[in-house]
Amino acid sequence: MENPEVFNCRTILELGSGIGLAGIAICKTCNPKRYIFSDCHPNVLKQLRKNIIRNNLLIDSDTWNSKESEIETKSNSGSEEIQSSEVTIFRLDWGEITQELISEIQSDIIMATGR
Repeated sequence: MENPEVFNCRTILELGSGIGLAGIAICKTCNPKRYIFSDCHPNVLKQLRKNIIRNNLLIDSDTWNSKESEIETKSNSGSEEIQSSEVTIFRLDWGEITQELISEIQSDIIMATGR
């Protein structure tokens, strides 16, 4: 990562996180205060959640809506050190994003990754 200080101690909202490659890399190397992964596809969200846990990041269970996303939350029992960034996953469709929602999230950085 060329400029990790851009993300250090910041709240980041990623639109269209997919399987989480960019967000996991940022969480592991840049020490964001909070990282919000988002996507709209239930199967992608399931895989995203698995990838986050496999990489020893803890998902904020207060914001994870397992009924809506049809995924149950389990604790990470891995032996590696857990990262300290607060990690959240939202089911979010880009077409449904409003200025009000963006204001509620209070992110410092909004990023979109993809093809």
